[in-house]
Amino acid sequence: MRMTSDPGNWSKLRRVSMPSSIPVLPPNPNIAANSVLNNDGSGKSQLYDNPGNKKSHIYDNQQGAISPLTLSQTVFLNTVTNVQQPGVSTNRNIYGLPGHQTPRVTSQILREIDWTQIDRRAEEGWWHLYPFGERYFDRELARRPWMDKQIDLDFFFPYYGFRFNYTFIFHEGFIAFSHPWYIQPPYTFPNPHWPKKPDPSLIAAFMAEQQIQYVGENRISNVWFRIVERPMSLIGYSNVEKDFVTPPPREQLTVKQPQGVYSFEDPRYYRTYMGYQLKTKEGRLEDPEMLDRITNDIRHGMVGARGWKADYALIVTWERMSYGGAPRITKTDEYERAKRWQNTYQLVIATDEIRSYCMFNFANINWTSSATAGAITGGRGGKQSALVGFNGGNGTGYFELPYSAEGNSYKLVQYGSTQIAGRWLARIDEQIQYGGCSNESRGTLETSQQYGNMLGGFALNVSGPCYRLTDIIKLQFDEITIDCERIDMVIARCVIPVNRVFRTGLVELKLSVDGGKNYPWWGKFYVLQPGLSRRRVNLVNDPREPRNNWNAFDSRNLTLTWEHQNITVDYNAQVDIALYGYWEDVEGHSFKQIGYIAKRHPNSGLLTFDPNTLPFDFEADPEAWRFYRGGMIQVRVSDNWLNDRGDGMYWSSPVSFGWFFHRKWEYEYGRQWAMDLCQEWFEYDGRRENFIMELEPNIPCPCSLDQALMDIGRFTALPDCDMEGDHLCYHTQGAKHCVLSTSSVWTGAGQMCCYDYEGWLMFSDDFEYNDQYLRFYSAGVPYRAHPWGAHPYKRPPYVPTMSNLYNDLLPYDFCCKWAGHCEFYFWRRQTSSCQMYKPPSLGYVYGGSHITTFDGQKYSFNGKGVYFDMPWKKIQTFQGVTIRNHPRNMNQSELDIMFTTGVGIRVQESRGLLNIIIALPESYRERSSHNFDFNNPDYSSFSTPWDLFSMENADHINYNTGVPTFGKCATSYRTLGLLGTYNDDMRDELTTPDCISVPTIYPQTAIDARNLYYNFGEKWRMDRNLHLPVLFQTDHKPIYDPLSFASSKYEPLFDPYYYSNYSAFESFIFSREEVRVACQGIPSCEYDYLMTGRREVGMDTLGFEKKFEEYKKRGETKLVSCGPLVKNPGVIKFPPGNNYLHGVTVTFTCKPEYFLHGDQQRTCVNGSWSPGWWVWCRSRSEEYALKWMTGILSSVAIVLAIVAIFVMCIMYGRQRQREFIRRKYMKSPT
Repeated sequence: MRMTSDPGNWSKLRRVSMPSSIPVLPPNPNIAANSVLNNDGSGKSQLYDNPGNKKSHIYDNQQGAISPLTLSQTVFLNTVTNVQQPGVSTNRNIYGLPGHQTPRVTSQILREIDWTQIDRRAEEGWWHLYPFGERYFDRELARRPWMDKQIDLDFFFPYYGFRFNYTFIFHEGFIAFSHPWYIQPPYTFPNPHWPKKPDPSLIAAFMAEQQIQYVGENRISNVWFRIVERPMSLIGYSNVEKDFVTPPPREQLTVKQPQGVYSFEDPRYYRTYMGYQLKTKEGRLEDPEMLDRITNDIRHGMVGARGWKADYALIVTWERMSYGGAPRITKTDEYERAKRWQNTYQLVIATDEIRSYCMFNFANINWTSSATAGAITGGRGGKQSALVGFNGGNGTGYFELPYSAEGNSYKLVQYGSTQIAGRWLARIDEQIQYGGCSNESRGTLETSQQYGNMLGGFALNVSGPCYRLTDIIKLQFDEITIDCERIDMVIARCVIPVNRVFRTGLVELKLSVDGGKNYPWWGKFYVLQPGLSRRRVNLVNDPREPRNNWNAFDSRNLTLTWEHQNITVDYNAQVDIALYGYWEDVEGHSFKQIGYIAKRHPNSGLLTFDPNTLPFDFEADPEAWRFYRGGMIQVRVSDNWLNDRGDGMYWSSPVSFGWFFHRKWEYEYGRQWAMDLCQEWFEYDGRRENFIMELEPNIPCPCSLDQALMDIGRFTALPDCDMEGDHLCYHTQGAKHCVLSTSSVWTGAGQMCCYDYEGWLMFSDDFEYNDQYLRFYSAGVPYRAHPWGAHPYKRPPYVPTMSNLYNDLLPYDFCCKWAGHCEFYFWRRQTSSCQMYKPPSLGYVYGGSHITTFDGQKYSFNGKGVYFDMPWKKIQTFQGVTIRNHPRNMNQSELDIMFTTGVGIRVQESRGLLNIIIALPESYRERSSHNFDFNNPDYSSFSTPWDLFSMENADHINYNTGVPTFGKCATSYRTLGLLGTYNDDMRDELTTPDCISVPTIYPQTAIDARNLYYNFGEKWRMDRNLHLPVLFQTDHKPIYDPLSFASSKYEPLFDPYYYSNYSAFESFIFSREEVRVACQGIPSCEYDYLMTGRREVGMDTLGFEKKFEEYKKRGETKLVSCGPLVKNPGVIKFPPGNNYLHGVTVTFTCKPEYFLHGDQQRTCVNGSWSPGWWVWCRSRSEEYALKWMTGILSSVAIVLAIVAIFVMCIMYGRQRQREFIRRKYMKSPT
């Protein structure tokens, strides 16, 4: 008999079913009844069971009552002694019982109970389960076994790297995201027969064959589910404050409606939350309070969940399920015994569509197996107990919880991974991260974050062992030992100290709970360089006033923001904003606090100030101005930030301190302080080693932007001047794109090259020596210190980010921005030329296994298995691998993988197909014979399976084949494989391991394709060479193991145009002529179009092939450069670009007020400029003055010459006259 709001029915139920001696249950924490609104004007909501009998509404937990979901409560409420809890109101409820008490369900009233009025948890005290049943608008699953229910989630649920918007719910204790085949126990995950048989994606709460149990004609087993959503106006992290604030008094709400869940049969009644009307229907409802409870439970149950909130959840409850094969109970009076031998458990999945968590709540586990699994009696024993865990599906992996598939599965109720018995947690969006803690003696650590800033100061929450009150917790972080604080049984808080790490990359974590005697818990943590870590303090530059810039020295109004929500858990906390300066010399470095911007500032997340009005800090180092000219801004909690439960401390990006010290510098140095700083650096840097002599020959700049973009292995985008990402380009104005070398030379130097909007390399020699020129032209320069740092990291100039700031970025501000004399900077940082640059060679695998080799040979190969693309051991040097995800690519469908050897791999995904570009540097090209000793190979020197293969295979070929070999293959070729022989010789492009060259043509005929497949491609198949090491060992298998798809009977279709390859329905979709027209005669496009039957796949293949051909043409072209021509200030070059390549004629002119001197035109011929004088200009006034002076002096010189000649003539005449007189008159007489 169903209970209604009719008072007659209520009284009848009381008379028949509620004798005074019947025991009662503990108060129900969520009471509700059929209700109407009270419009008496009091402003308070009232509940009515009928118009004449008022009952005051008490929502959820009463004040003073014990909360059954208190996080510190680790035991269940007493389910036998059903006494009234202290502090509960003695008002009689609709059952005539005190407070929230409900009648104990017995066999006598089993059929008459109205479950919409009763919390199903109350009878057994299952308060750690979330509410379920009719009362909470749950929907019931069909009652037949293996009858799944597919439901649309209406949200995306990330699971094991996939995103699902649907799920299947099964009676058998699991939900699935792909339909599993019915299989008999024992179950095995992942399916060892995949991909031949399906491997379902599922979450198993208690996976075993189970059935609905009846007591007489009364069903006591149920499977309930409901989807819980947050109202759309409350979804998003911008509403984090709005979500968790205390709701306003209900008298202030326009709609005076009590909170809670009410009967869904009466359409007049609805629910509200903070003034919002909530959507409600069976199986799907909006309930932000329930989601807040789930959020808080997950946050307190595992590390890394702080800041996350559940926007969506699916709650599935299996109530009193019986094991498969259990006998039916025919007697109604056996209800008390029957209900205690069933299993009740709950599955909760919650997500914000980015991160996903799963919670298992076990209330009662009595049987562990089923009859089909071999259970003997009562559901115990058998071949396999119930499974509890996660299967990713399609071979991605399986993770199971403790006691899964064991005979002691009942311990799932007694224990838990959280602070509540019977509750288990895990994060499941990408990989399974086990939540809570463990009682094991050793294991792996889980941390609240997987990476952090090298500068330190961040709090790291760590979980692993279950922490006791007496534990002394210590964490080894790389070389540092840290004392940690126990937060609760699950979480310990460890604060990484400031100024102690100074290195990047993976470091080891080790945890001790006995004061450092043993460290049996371990993990990994990635230390990020400050320049690439998340910027939690943003330095805001005013776009309306260029002077208000953080890198300017005369700023008048500076603004910074920070993440005030996460830095502290106390909204009334105050913060200090301090300056940390960095200094280094050739022997050591220093990073310390040198002053304050503000003390005890409200944590508003915003500060705007005038640097000229900052108060003097008497506690600061009075000599800091001499050394610390740049550094970081730190925001930290003012009062004992180490004990704050928030992040506690944030860092900004690197910044110069001209706005902070310029008054002191002007006082000490005078008005030319900026020039003095520039000259001081100029002289100091000139006395150091010449790093360019090592850098330029080893890492020259690419000549063009096309070459730089395709040199994937040796160069990557400069983070702050990336045409696909951040394009601030503060230090490289006028550049379209800048690239940074992925490695450094032994001195720690790195190469940085920039390209203008025409795609040409920008040279510092083209800079005009005036400060205004920097607004639109600032070339890339080599760095004395690579921004990523270099080994050993902890000493200069190898310190990541900081050494680059001190040696390369701050001098740019001194000389270029502040002093206005950038020539000093460019004299020390002259752009490297591209004369020694040799572009890489590109190989391409795209679409349905179409390949373009390094030497340009095209062919198609459709094998299945593991094949060698290029088995040369140097490509397997995995130390120092760098992986870059493009900034605007949010799903990681395009990755660049850079090796220290200069090899680069770009992986692009489209419609489930991978397109791979491999870039080989010039050093891989075959030039001459290398005499390797294949007779006695030293296998101990090979560090990877591919190393061993390259030698072992050659040895096997030379001595076990009867075919002739040519010595060049056996002793020189190192880049054999599917990507061809990299030697610029197309004749031996497709060479087998036994050194036989297989000829082919393009487009291929069916005969050519068959010959290529069997005589070339299959020879490079790894899984056929069983004597070789397997690439993927059992300990480290990839998500998709290619060997799983290999088949010895597989043979590809060599001619896609054979009609026998396809069904008769193909002509209804497309015709052969449509394929030829759409693909423009490109065989790869036609093959993919016909094989998949999808036009878009063929078009993608066509597009990728054309794009790659353009890449290969422009990226591999070797450009001969003559380098920039030296010129004096004032000289204008035409054309204005930076093209100094072969055949280019450069014309020089002067400004209108100058005259040109030197050869006006020079031509680049085969890497050298045509002979001529270098160009220089002279001002017109100086030129005119020199001309007048030259004329005057010339005239004077002529006059003087004439006078001198005249004088000389006179003197000569007089001398001859004297000689005549002497001879004539002084001669003696004869």
